[in-house]
Amino acid sequence: MNTLDTIKQRCSSRSFTNDTPSADLLRQLCAFSPYLRVIDPEALGNARIGTYGVITGRPAYVAAVGNPLQAGIDGEKLVIELTRRGLATCWLGATFSRSTANKALQLPDDKDIIAVIAIGSSTKLRRPVDWIMHVGARGGQRKPLTDLCIEGQPSAQIADGVEAMRLAPSAYNRQPWRFAFLADGSIEVHGIAGDYLMLDCGIAIAHFLLLHPEYEPTAAPSPRPGLSPIATLKQQANS
Repeated sequence: MNTLDTIKQRCSSRSFTNDTPSADLLRQLCAFSPYLRVIDPEALGNARIGTYGVITGRPAYVAAVGNPLQAGIDGEKLVIELTRRGLATCWLGATFSRSTANKALQLPDDKDIIAVIAIGSSTKLRRPVDWIMHVGARGGQRKPLTDLCIEGQPSAQIADGVEAMRLAPSAYNRQPWRFAFLADGSIEVHGIAGDYLMLDCGIAIAHFLLLHPEYEPTAAPSPRPGLSPIATLKQQANS
């Protein structure tokens, strides 16, 4: 399965089996990023991170910490790799016990948990709460590109990456990102202010970078009316 197909296949799972993935495997997969921290099951004991009846079973957890944009980029790259390996995932921003996660990780004062990712084997059977949250977040619905584009049009060479960004998950499925495609080939990413804006935009950017690693996120663009500047995606000079 290619990367775009994996992105299309991936969906949130909140019902897990008790077959917890290996912490050692997750640490290997997270080694590329200083923004991802594996929460050791032994540090949790009988405590649970997923709360409010949202998560069942015994998934493993990885915390996204520090810079929310980069944590979103690296966390979603991990999510897509886990999907490729047949594992289920769910981003949790509000419905997790922050105090439990902090205690398990013993984070320094200058680090903040942005979100956690639940990882495991799906039960394949959706509970009523899964359907309620799926429908409440308008899961599966995505805006057309015309609603997300504020300037220009993507070239044919990057159309797959832009489609991957369009399909990215976000809090409440808001799709807060907006794109400007400039004449020099760069892409400005702006956002509509709201909860988890930088994390969500990082997740969308990750989808693009997975398909087009020749690009890299650089400084935020100049502000545009009503939008928050997020990042500019530019092709690397040696590509």
